[in-house]
Amino acid sequence: MSDHPNPIWSTNGYKGEVRNGALGALAALAALVRNVVYHFSLSKTGSLRLEQVDKTTGWVLSLVWSSPPDRVSRPAGTGTYHARLESDGNLAVYWADRRRSRRRRHHQGTCLSLVWQSIPNKVHTKGCIRKNCDLSLSREHFACTSFPAAVPALLQDASTFTLLISTHSRFELLSEQLSYYSASPMISTIVVTWHNMNIKAPPDARVNGTYIRFESPTTDSLNNRFQPLAYITTEAVFILDDDIKLHLQDMHNMFAAWKENKQNLVGASPRWVDGGSSEPGSGGRASAPHNLAYLTQSEASPDKYEGYSLMLTRTMMMHRDYLHLYTCGGSSTELGLQVASHFDQLRSLILSIVAAEFNCEDIGMNFVVNAARSSANPPGADAAPLFVRPLHRIGDFGKMGDTGLHQKKSHTTARTDCLNQMNRAFWQATGQSLPVQTRVIDAMPSSLNSTSTALMQRRYSGLSVRLHDDCMTIERGVDGVHKQGGCSWDLPAQTKYNAYYVPSVH
Repeated sequence: MSDHPNPIWSTNGYKGEVRNGALGALAALAALVRNVVYHFSLSKTGSLRLEQVDKTTGWVLSLVWSSPPDRVSRPAGTGTYHARLESDGNLAVYWADRRRSRRRRHHQGTCLSLVWQSIPNKVHTKGCIRKNCDLSLSREHFACTSFPAAVPALLQDASTFTLLISTHSRFELLSEQLSYYSASPMISTIVVTWHNMNIKAPPDARVNGTYIRFESPTTDSLNNRFQPLAYITTEAVFILDDDIKLHLQDMHNMFAAWKENKQNLVGASPRWVDGGSSEPGSGGRASAPHNLAYLTQSEASPDKYEGYSLMLTRTMMMHRDYLHLYTCGGSSTELGLQVASHFDQLRSLILSIVAAEFNCEDIGMNFVVNAARSSANPPGADAAPLFVRPLHRIGDFGKMGDTGLHQKKSHTTARTDCLNQMNRAFWQATGQSLPVQTRVIDAMPSSLNSTSTALMQRRYSGLSVRLHDDCMTIERGVDGVHKQGGCSWDLPAQTKYNAYYVPSVH
């Protein structure tokens, strides 16, 4: 008979990734001299965090595990977070709102809003009813519970997709994007996630006959880019940065490529990962590669890399179900993915990292999709990202001023940190490191009809030519408007396109 009771729930023994090489050496040294302690704390965002700490210096050496942060914006000074280990073994985080508690003293004392619990879908019978206690939390919870598992046949439209754009303060560029993309017959709805908490979002509208919807989340988190909105009825969603201009024909080509690869993240912004080596772990099992490096360049030599590992949200098309898997967990009916329970711990850690860093949501989505595909039957044969070579130059307005995230000096360092922490969690959940994609899809224009494109799959052989135009360095016309190249917002003469697959040449 075992001396240990059966666990109700655990962190799965996940060991987080250290922040950099120096701290990695400190962690190894601290472990060697038995100078490591573990610290369990509740952060100001409502996230439980289990951290490895150097007992002498007090430095945090690594994040071991975390629960997701609160998705509701809580005004400072209005309440506190509480963690509670309940009688049935459920570990839960609650928000206690002092204001509502004072108004409800004749009820059951402090008004507790559930933020997170270790036992999924547990029914709570004590305390305040959530819908009466916290209306904003109900709104966020509604996004997960109301997202249709399958779109009714009557509402499905395989000929169009939904465009998702997130913005904070690039209002002039957003206006150009809405005018340009609303002219496409491929795009049924444009959803703008409004991250500016200080300016009210515009009302919903129609531009060129296309419905424009503005979503105003209760918190300013990049996790909101992947909200599973109930009114997204197209199978495909296209994620686009608010500083990028992608030609309508290239969008159409990516849509055609995605229809043949619905489990992949299809796009034109691949990224490479450098380095990383495994070390023997307990029981002789290798540990996850450490010291991976996120590479910022948009081109790479075939001699150095066998393929690419990430697709950025600068230009990314994916199945709508991945929005739900990222935000809420669960499974995908339309993709036939049954996600294992330990996948949810990886997802929670990704949400926590993105909320804390205000960065890396695209890296997180790559890991979520790879984890989901690894659970397929049979498992996905390749990595999540799939690069489609664009026919036209891509306009990059990201160097306009200093508001872009990538303008911050710590951007690359932060993304490397995210990459390593998420990869460690991915290794624990799936037993593998971030996979490499060795396929690409070439787009070849027809010599007879400029609106027609042939798509052909081939093996990756490097990407030696930069695909983007830096729009702030390109000469403008006398009226200050870009006249040509990827930076021009002029509509093409034709907005209807055709793309078809041709047999691959080996």
